[in-house]
Amino acid sequence: IVPAIASHVRAAILGEPGTDPTPFLPEPKGFGGLKRLPVAVKEAWIKPLNKEARGLIKTQRCFAKEEPSPDDKVIPLMLVFKCKLDKYGLIDKLKMRIVFQGDLYDPSQDIDSWNPHASWTGLKIFLCICAMKSMYPFQIDFIMAYVKAKMRERVFVKLPEEWAEFLDD
Repeated sequence: IVPAIASHVRAAILGEPGTDPTPFLPEPKGFGGLKRLPVAVKEAWIKPLNKEARGLIKTQRCFAKEEPSPDDKVIPLMLVFKCKLDKYGLIDKLKMRIVFQGDLYDPSQDIDSWNPHASWTGLKIFLCICAMKSMYPFQIDFIMAYVKAKMRERVFVKLPEEWAEFLDD
């Protein structure tokens, strides 16, 4: 009975901040990777999936339910998972993004897809400057950051039907 109770307690807190990240690393690659995970790990990832979907559909109103015309191109969406760690190597939060596959929209165009991320060298320089100036650096997290860019035209995407079993209504 004791092992059963212990596994139930572990499952109840699995994925919460301050817990062991081992079951979540490496992160799943797409929806297929999510479906192959153990039930408790999968359920922990479903929470940020629903949060992202709610934010895109209800909060930010990024999507409108419309039928595309026959000449409109419909672009697939994909999931990107990230297990963010705190300074002690424990889970800070599980994040999941629903991403528009822009490279599939018009592959004939040479679109600059550069995404500004800090390199380790840049981070070290930044921290050195903070230390020299006796400044304390803070972390800033942008919520729903991927949807802040303006689109030049209407783009049609389709939520994969297989996601329905995991998304709240």
